[in-house]
Amino acid sequence: MCRMLVAVGEFSSSKLFDAAIAMAKDQTQDHERNATLGKGSFKHQDGWGISYLDPQGKWRRFKSEAAIYDDVQVQWFRSLKTKYLMIHIRYAKGSVPALKNNHPFYIDRNDVGEFVFCHNGYVPSEINYCPSFKTKSETDSEQIFFQILSLSKNKGIGESVSECVSLLDTPHGTNVILSSKDKSYVMVKESEARRYYTMHIGSNERCTIVSSEVLLGHDEFIWVEAPESTVFTLDHRNLNVSACKNMQIGNQMSGLQ
Repeated sequence: MCRMLVAVGEFSSSKLFDAAIAMAKDQTQDHERNATLGKGSFKHQDGWGISYLDPQGKWRRFKSEAAIYDDVQVQWFRSLKTKYLMIHIRYAKGSVPALKNNHPFYIDRNDVGEFVFCHNGYVPSEINYCPSFKTKSETDSEQIFFQILSLSKNKGIGESVSECVSLLDTPHGTNVILSSKDKSYVMVKESEARRYYTMHIGSNERCTIVSSEVLLGHDEFIWVEAPESTVFTLDHRNLNVSACKNMQIGNQMSGLQ
């Protein structure tokens, strides 16, 4: 039950934080969670976190327990210069608001590689993964991350994301973003709360964004809905978005090559 985005290329970090704050305040779109009381009634206030690549190409992370729209620490990152930024804004479900439960999650292991991960959704059922992975949080999200990585020991990352998300037993929707330094893998699980769980892809000549909502202040982007039940990738080198099995999403005109 969260809002999240990943931006790759040339972008304004300050504008992205403005848009993320608007999502957290539930000001951006109508969906199933605010259908009764309207926009502003389903705020995401249980902490936030970011991952980004520094000029040396190293992962950096920051997490806060405060609501992003009340947190003065956001100002530290408005002038951030990076080619990759992941923002996750939490609405706690299944585990308490706490710094250790905030996304993104990170791992660097010789047997699986180096990744950052964030998740929107709630899975109350058991999630199996290799016991060599040790959780540091109380979240289902970290366990999903570990299940994907466990599967990836014997198959590709895209196939592992697809198998994991497809088999998750949840009455709610689930979205995941898994990123290496070169590529992001995204999957949207079908949900009855489609407006809330649909992901959106925004693109222009210099940047591609994948986000829980069409971002305010980014009207220069062409936006399309992300496909459901399909793993798609965002190549950080050329900004291309495509399905894992070489299936094209969108077209040259929309910036999704």
